[in-house]
Amino acid sequence: MGDVIHVDFGSTKSEPANARSLINLANGLARRAKHEAALPLYHEACRIEPELWEAHYNLGFCLYETRKLPAAIRSFERALTLAPDSAEVRIRLAAALWETGKTREATEHWRHYLGLEPMGQWAHVARKHLAQIPAFF
Repeated sequence: MGDVIHVDFGSTKSEPANARSLINLANGLARRAKHEAALPLYHEACRIEPELWEAHYNLGFCLYETRKLPAAIRSFERALTLAPDSAEVRIRLAAALWETGKTREATEHWRHYLGLEPMGQWAHVARKHLAQIPAFF
C-alpha cells in the first residue's frame, strides 16, 4: 500500500518548529526513497523558514534524486549561502554541477570539501573526480 500524506499548508504557522516538523516528515519519506512525495514538504519548509539551510539542502537532495538537476543546484547554492562551511552541501553541489557538465565549478567545491574534511566520508569521491580533471582547472 502506498504512503499517502495529507498536509494542510494553509494551517501551517510560519514558525521554525513547523518548518522542522515538515523537514522531519519529508526526511522520513526521503529515507524510504519517496523523493517526489517529500518535495512539497521541503518546498513548504523553505517557504516558511527561508533561512533554514537544512530545508534547502534536503530539497536539493530530493531534486537531485529525481534528476531535476538545475533546481537541485539552485537549492544547494542557497543552502551554501546559509551554511558556507557545510561539507555535506559542498559535496552534493559538486556532484550536481559535475553531472550538468559544470566541471570548473564542481572542481571548486570538491577542493573546498577536501579542505573542510580531508578524511571525510566522501573524500575518496572528491579525490577521484579531481584526478580526472586537467591541471588547468
